Amino acid sequence: MKFKRNLIKNNNNIPTEGSSTSRLQQTTSTTTTTAATTIENRNNNSVKNSRNFQDIGESEEESSSTTTKDRPNKKIKLELNSNMSELHNHINGIDQDTHLDDINNPSFVNKKELVRLLIQSLNSLGYKKSADFLEKDSGISLQSEQVNQFSQSVIEGDWERVESLLPYLKLKSIEEENNVKFLIYSQKYFEYLEKKKIKEALQCLRSEITPLSRDPKKLQTLTSLIMSPPSILESKIKETTTSRLTLLNEIRKYVSSDIMLPENRLQHLIKQAIQYQITKCLYHNTTDNFVGLFEDHVCQKDQMPLSTRFTLRDKHKDEIWYIQFSHDGQKLASCSRDNVILIWDMSGLYKDPLVEPKVIHTLVGHTKEASYLSWSPDDSMLISASNDGNLKLWNVSLGCCIKTFSKHTDAVTTCAWHPDGKRFISGGNDRNIFLWSIESNGSSSSSSSTINSRSSLTNTLNNINSSNSNSNGNNSNSNGNNGNNNNNNIIITTPIKMWVSARVNDLSIHKDGKQLIVICQEKKIRIYDIDNEKTQEISLPETESLTSMVLSNDSKFILVNTSNQEIHLWDLEKKIIVQKYRGHKQSRFVIRACFGGVDQAFVLSGSEDSMIYIWHRQSGTLLETLSGHSGTVNQVCYSPCDPYLFCSASDDQTIKVWSRSPSNNNFMNNNINDSSSNNHSIKNNNNRHNQG
Repeated sequence: MKFKRNLIKNNNNIPTEGSSTSRLQQTTSTTTTTAATTIENRNNNSVKNSRNFQDIGESEEESSSTTTKDRPNKKIKLELNSNMSELHNHINGIDQDTHLDDINNPSFVNKKELVRLLIQSLNSLGYKKSADFLEKDSGISLQSEQVNQFSQSVIEGDWERVESLLPYLKLKSIEEENNVKFLIYSQKYFEYLEKKKIKEALQCLRSEITPLSRDPKKLQTLTSLIMSPPSILESKIKETTTSRLTLLNEIRKYVSSDIMLPENRLQHLIKQAIQYQITKCLYHNTTDNFVGLFEDHVCQKDQMPLSTRFTLRDKHKDEIWYIQFSHDGQKLASCSRDNVILIWDMSGLYKDPLVEPKVIHTLVGHTKEASYLSWSPDDSMLISASNDGNLKLWNVSLGCCIKTFSKHTDAVTTCAWHPDGKRFISGGNDRNIFLWSIESNGSSSSSSSTINSRSSLTNTLNNINSSNSNSNGNNSNSNGNNGNNNNNNIIITTPIKMWVSARVNDLSIHKDGKQLIVICQEKKIRIYDIDNEKTQEISLPETESLTSMVLSNDSKFILVNTSNQEIHLWDLEKKIIVQKYRGHKQSRFVIRACFGGVDQAFVLSGSEDSMIYIWHRQSGTLLETLSGHSGTVNQVCYSPCDPYLFCSASDDQTIKVWSRSPSNNNFMNNNINDSSSNNHSIKNNNNRHNQG
C-alpha cells in the first residue's frame, strides 16, 4: 500500500550557483566595450586595425612637416581626441544618445510632454487657473484649439459640430474613423430615446448607425431598445453628462496621444511606478493601500509572520499529513496518520491573540490514513480522502459523516470541490479521476437498502440533526465531538463522470468551474474540460516527478512541488514556468507549498530538514528560514483572511500557528518549543517509502 508521502526519485543535489560579478562592473565593462567598438569602427577608414593609440601618437610625433601628405595625421589626432572624450562621456552616462541612466539630465524626459501632463493633471485636480497660467507661461498647449472644441462639443452634445471637427483627430484609417462615428451615433441614439424622440432615434438608427455596424448582435441590441419599457431603458442609459464623458474616453483610445492625451495620464504613470516598487519590495505585506510619493516604498520584515504563537500538540497521535483553513479562516481541518480528522476553532485568534485554538470536532470513520481534505465553498461540509480507498462527506457543524463515496480501488490521494458546491472531483493511485455529486443517492450503510429517489441531502441532514438532538443534546465538547456516531451514512458507488489517467498525485479546479488541473506520476500537468462531453486535454510537460500542487486565488498560476527539491510557478495562460524556488529539502516525502501574504506575494513550503522556507513570489528570492519543528514539515497553510497568520503541520505530531513578532513578551507564552515535542518519535518510518 502506498502512503501519501512517498516520492519516486532519490535525493538530487541542488547545483551550486557561482558567484556573480557585480552589476556595476558588468555594466561598466559592457559600456566600455561598446563605446570602444564604435570608436574603432569610425577610425577604420583612416587607421589600420593593427595600429593602437600609441602607434598613432608616435606617427604624429615623427611627422614635423606640414606638407599636404602629412596633414591627415592632424585629422586623425583630432578625431582620436574627440573619440576619447566620447568614450569618457559614454562610460560616465552622459552620452548624447543615452539619457535613461541619469534622471537629472534635462533630456531624460521630453519637456513638452511633461508640461502637457502637468496641465492635464492640474485640470483634473480642479486647478484650472493654475493650468491656464502654466499653459500661457510655457507656451505649450495641452491640445490644439480644434481638439478642445471637439471635446467641448462632445460634452455639450453638439453632434453636428462633433462630426465636423472629427478630421482634426487625424485618425489612422477609415476603419478607425467609422468606429468613432459608430460610438458618436450610438450616443446620439441613446439620447433621442431618453428624450422619447422615437422618430429621430429611428432615423439615426437607419441612416447613420446601420451602415457602419459590422456586428449584427450590437445592431440587434440597439434596435430592441426602441421597444423597451422605460424602466429597462433607464437602466441601460446613464445620465447624459456621465455617458458623454464615457464616450469621450472611448474616443481617446483611437486618437494618437500627441493629439489627445489619455485620461489622467500622469496619475496612471504614478500608479505604475508605485505598483512596480511594491512588486520589488521583498517584504511587502500590508493591507494599507496608501503609498507615499516622497520616498521609495520599502517594507521591513516585521510585516511578516515569523514567530510561533501557539504549538498545538497532544491531539493527534501520529504524523500530521495535511491541514487546510476554511474559506472564511474561522476553522482549520487537520488529518493524521492516526486515521483521525480534527476540526479546530480558529475564530478566537482574530479577536484575542492569546486565545489558543481548540478542537471542536473529532471525525472518526476511515479505516486507514486520511491524507487530503477539502472544504466546500460555503464551509458547511468537508470532504476527506483516505488510503482506504474511500471519500467521506462530513457535516462540519454537526461533526458527523453524511455520505461515503466508494469507487476507487486504491488509495485516494486528492479531492477538490466544484465552485457550485454540489459536485467534487477525486483522484487516486488507481489512475482514475471521478466526478461526484453530493446529491446522488445510494444505499444506507446500516441496512444496505436502496434509498427512495425522493431522498435528498437536505433530508439526510435533517435526520442526522434530529437523531443527535435526541441523544445527548450536545454536539461538541472540549475534546471534540466524535463524528462516527450516526447510522445515516449513505454509500455512493456511482460517479457521474470519470477520466482515466496515470496515478494522480494532486488536482485542483479552476475558479470558473470549467477546467480541471491534474498532476500525475508521468511528469505532466494535465488540464481537462470538465463539462465537455468530448474530453479535451492539454498537457504541460515537466522534467521531474511532480508531488503536489496548489492553485492561486485568481486561478492563473499553480505552484508545483517537484522531487528534485524545486518548486515551480506555472503561468496557466502562457503555459510556461515563470519562477523557480530552491533551498528546501525534498527527496523522499510529499511536501506541500502554498501562496501567502497580501495579494499572495509569498511562497511558503515545509521541508524534510524540519524548517519552513519563505520566498518572494515574483523574484524567487529566499527571504526567511524558520525553525521550530523537530520533524519533516509536511505542509504550510496560510490564513485566507489574515496576511499575518499561517499554520504548519509536521511529523513531530504538532501544528504550529505563526504570526508577527509580538510587542509584549507575555504574548509569546506558548512560543517556547517544549522539549517534549522532541520526544515524539517518527513511527514506522520505513513504511513511508513503500510504493506498494
